[in-house]
Amino acid sequence: MVKTILFGICSGVMMYVISESFVWAFVAFVVELIIYPKLFPTTKGKPNILFMGVRGAGKGYQASQKVKEGYKKISFADGVREVSYMLLDLKAPLTDVEYERAKKGWKIVLLDEKGKIVSKVGFRDFLILVGDGLRKKFGMDIWVKFFKKLKDHYNSMEIPVVADDCRYTNEALFDNDFERIFCNYKSDRYEIADGDSEWLARRLIELGYKDGDVIKKSVIKKLHKEFEERLANGSR
Repeated sequence: MVKTILFGICSGVMMYVISESFVWAFVAFVVELIIYPKLFPTTKGKPNILFMGVRGAGKGYQASQKVKEGYKKISFADGVREVSYMLLDLKAPLTDVEYERAKKGWKIVLLDEKGKIVSKVGFRDFLILVGDGLRKKFGMDIWVKFFKKLKDHYNSMEIPVVADDCRYTNEALFDNDFERIFCNYKSDRYEIADGDSEWLARRLIELGYKDGDVIKKSVIKKLHKEFEERLANGSR
């Protein structure tokens, strides 16, 4: 902000020297200080951001606002989607609109040789099964490693990233180069669900964190230890 003000003053002084008019000098100052940053926002030096919270708590909305500021939205589920598309033999990745529609209405149906339904699961639940299944098979960090590659790619171009699906403690801990923000807005889709994927958000609510609170890494470390102990004891 200080640098922006200094640029504004310099622009005003230069315009006064050129035009010898205080009016045009003031206009130049306003353009540099207020208008230009809004028209051409810069993300250089801004932190990567992880939004955490239960379903319907405003994570997606907050991430969309950051995208408008120039952030690149990536997801811990990007790897899950790629693997799921391969398993379903989809010829092309779904667009964002198609993906949201699929989560709400698609059903994955398994038929036997006589055409009888053996199992049927919603597309969203199928993604969860793929994500959780491969975590159990290959370790909790399988999708984190995929996410880190995306993050490093965009950061190498000085583009900060934002994610709205940070659900596990190891996802919140994997990199120091993130600001962790808790979302707890009560939308009409707000739901405190059971399961491992919602455990972190539930614990943050129990600990009294409010919407918009920045969560320190030390807090996540303690929760990670607690989560690991719960898994070792076979509890959820």
